[in-house]
Amino acid sequence: MNSSSIIALRGVTKIFQIDDIETHALSSVDLQIDKGEFVSITGPSGCGKSTLMSILGLLDSATSGLYTLNGTRVDLLTDSARAKVRSHEVGFVFQAFNLIGDLTILENVELPLAYREGISRAERRDRAIEVLERVGMTHRAKHFPAQLSGGQQQRVALARALIGQPAILLADEPTGNLDSKNGESVMQLLCEVHSTGSTICMVTHDPRYAALADRQVFMFDGAVVPSGCTS
Repeated sequence: MNSSSIIALRGVTKIFQIDDIETHALSSVDLQIDKGEFVSITGPSGCGKSTLMSILGLLDSATSGLYTLNGTRVDLLTDSARAKVRSHEVGFVFQAFNLIGDLTILENVELPLAYREGISRAERRDRAIEVLERVGMTHRAKHFPAQLSGGQQQRVALARALIGQPAILLADEPTGNLDSKNGESVMQLLCEVHSTGSTICMVTHDPRYAALADRQVFMFDGAVVPSGCTS
């Protein structure tokens, strides 16, 4: 891993065992994402994209292989250390928004910092307002998720992902639940976030959005393959 890498995977394999059946979800994946890069991951359904994102986000562990995240060997961490690294280094944006319905927009955005030591309630609030302004949602700070459109909820989810100043932003089908107009709006916002220096890794099935990234990674049958090669 060079000094500019945020993510480096070497020979990462993931095998799911159900009874006597083994399913190879990932097969010896090598992947590097450098600081400030915007990478899109595409491929057919069942090719391993979601499994790869779960491992990148420390939501799951590889069966074998090496994973280094911002200089830290993930495969050597204890569960508690993994949780801390995930909290500090990774921001998530999901297809389903995953906002908490009985919290206001401001409270939803503040939430990741509630688990950080040394951050006062006032600082959490100030930082939440700052990132909401960044995504154009300060006027909705006192509203609840159900009062927002899908596009607005995804903007809030992006603000929540950014508040912890993560080393990398992982976006898993961020436009999957949106119509074309709102999808384009969210993608424009992601591009704006990237232009300020954020590192982004995005899974998408939409070739229009994949093409907006600096680099496209193609997956097929659990492996990273050259562009257009599926054999």
